[in-house]
Parts: sequence; C-alpha cells; structure tokens
Amino acid sequence: MGAENFRGVYVPDIDEDIHQGITTLADGLGVVTRVSSIAAARTIVEANRASITPASPAYFDINGLIYVHDGTVFKPVNETEISSQTYEYNRAPSVTSGQFTGMIGTDLGAKPYDRSFTAIGMARGTVKTGIPFLALRIDGEVSSLAFFTEKESQTITTIWAGTIKAGHQPDIQLGLYGGNPGGGGSTTSTVALANDKRMNRLIVTTNPITMT
Repeated sequence: MGAENFRGVYVPDIDEDIHQGITTLADGLGVVTRVSSIAAARTIVEANRASITPASPAYFDINGLIYVHDGTVFKPVNETEISSQTYEYNRAPSVTSGQFTGMIGTDLGAKPYDRSFTAIGMARGTVKTGIPFLALRIDGEVSSLAFFTEKESQTITTIWAGTIKAGHQPDIQLGLYGGNPGGGGSTTSTVALANDKRMNRLIVTTNPITMT
C-alpha cells in the first residue's frame, strides 16, 4: 500500500497495480489545467465530479486567472472578501469627550492566513452640540476620525487600512466619537443622523498577504 507525500499526493507502492496506482497519483496532483472559458472548466468538472472534492480540488487557468473547484463551486484563488453594512435609524446619539458609540459593525470571521484590510465609513448628520467625529474603531482602538462641522448637515467619510493576523477575527466598527474642547475640559456631542441607509455605510475589503 502506498502513502501520501508531504504535498498530500498518493505515491503507489512498487508492487501495486500500476494502472490503479498511477490513476490515484494523477487525481491527487495539484495540476493547473488551462482552459479557454468557465464553460470548458465546467465540462471537465461534470465529467470528473466523483473525483473532485474539498480534499482533492481541481485547479483551472482561465485566461490567466486561477480558479479552484472543490466539488461544489468555482472560486478564484486569492479571492477578495467584501463586507458592506448600512445604518438606517432616526436618532440623535450623544457621546462625551473620548467616548465611542457604535453604529455599524462587520463580521469578517477568522482565516488561517494573514490579510490586509481597507475600511471605509460614511455617514450623514447634523451637529446639534459639541465636537463630534465619525470614527472607525479597530479591535477596540479608535484608529481613524473625520470631523463633523458644527451646525451643518453634511456627509463625511473616514478611512483606515491595516493587517489582520492569521486566526484572528477582527472587530471593525463605524460610530461616533466625542471630541475634547481642550483645556482639560469635557463636553457632550450630539449628532442627528440621516435616516437613509444610502448615506450611512461601512465597507470593508480584505486580501491575503505574504507571510513569513
């Protein structure tokens, strides 16, 4: 009986049936098959569906892009993840200096590899009191701020980018942050948010990155 090598490919024993052994070896190889279209790749998958599984996926080069089929779906290798959340609630939240209150959060889950991320937050509101900011909070730390102008109704955007370690599930939130008037004082900031999800949104994209 043969055994799997470090790549997970079955290597037949010398006394094993040559046809069966070579067939098993070939099915286990991580070969990239060049095809002209996704339709051509689907034809191959349908003809070999019993052999294509999550443990033994099929790889295809389709016009220079690499796709993998695990027996259920085609997925591009190094696929970008996108999370888009909206906020639609008619209220005027208040925050004190240094306080954060969340509006929208995103659940990216944990992945077994490092990722880069870009977070974009947008909101429309009218300042009622104080010095409020639109803020992105990443894993409990307020990382990016955009300033609401007093007494004006406006749409503002705040952006942040960073990395997510393998196995970590990030906590990324968009919310309001209370500013400080200076001089060691404190103030309460209030913003009337627009009740329109098209104006209040959190978008986060992630991509796999190089690991050592």
